[in-house]
Amino acid sequence: MSEPTPAELRQSLERCRRLAEHFVTAFRYAPVGMAILDAAGRLAEVNPALCDMLGTSAADCTGASMDRFVHPADLPAAAAAFRRLVQAHLAANNQELRVVRPDGMTRWALASTSPSGESDSYILQLVDITARKDAEQRLVHQALHDALTGLPNRVLFLDRLGQALTALTRDPGMVAVLFLDLDGFKSVNDTLGHARGDDLLKEIGSRLRHTVRASDTLARFGGDEFALLVHDLGAASQAVELAERVVAAIRPPVRIDEHERSVTASIGIAVTSGSQDAGELLRRADVAMYQAKADLAGWVVYRDEPGQRGQPGRNP
Repeated sequence: MSEPTPAELRQSLERCRRLAEHFVTAFRYAPVGMAILDAAGRLAEVNPALCDMLGTSAADCTGASMDRFVHPADLPAAAAAFRRLVQAHLAANNQELRVVRPDGMTRWALASTSPSGESDSYILQLVDITARKDAEQRLVHQALHDALTGLPNRVLFLDRLGQALTALTRDPGMVAVLFLDLDGFKSVNDTLGHARGDDLLKEIGSRLRHTVRASDTLARFGGDEFALLVHDLGAASQAVELAERVVAAIRPPVRIDEHERSVTASIGIAVTSGSQDAGELLRRADVAMYQAKADLAGWVVYRDEPGQRGQPGRNP
């Protein structure tokens, strides 16, 4: 094969020069964050879009490790992925991660890293996907929470109940479910309308939220029904004490516009050390709640004792 002529060499050099200019222009004006990394993950070159995303200047971040800007929770996976890219000579690596700006703001990004074609040099692209991640989180929240009160819904409650019961197989203890139904709620809807009934439900939900522990799960099942999951119980009597606090929290009148309305609650309590599944435990709490409503008892504990198995017993 003959060697290239001087004219052919000049043409090749000119093409390389133009390509380099095109890359520099694209790098500078790209709408996504771009950087040139060395083999240690340090930022050798950065474009304005990356500086905007990171909330810093080119002078401040050039020479710094990209690790400085990655969220601590995402850093181990990001560092491991970059090591694999360098050591295994992979074509590219793509992952979602969070970057943290100096002002503390967190942004979600799709990070794509690939060899630049030069030895020990890599091209990083960061596409801001914060809006998409926020939308995904809103959809997940809507699927698992009650739109009126913001409390977890039945789906999320049953998932957490299943997890709590599974945990009992590893760490013995007791779990309680309190099923709560408001007494007198229908009359509020009938006399003041559904909008005012919704206002009352939101107020009751707020009171309940401030009554239970942050580690417990309070859910609205729909209508005027609420459920409470309590774990780490030392004794069944603690569930009864919680029911007393719940009744006390609901008892004060609720002011709706110029009206004051009072409601009470019937509560069914079911306690287990792990012998029932989620559906059975919830069913027992429901049975106890209806017994409490029929007896005007405030609350009823579904007792699971020798000689009384399967029979709800009124709280003394």
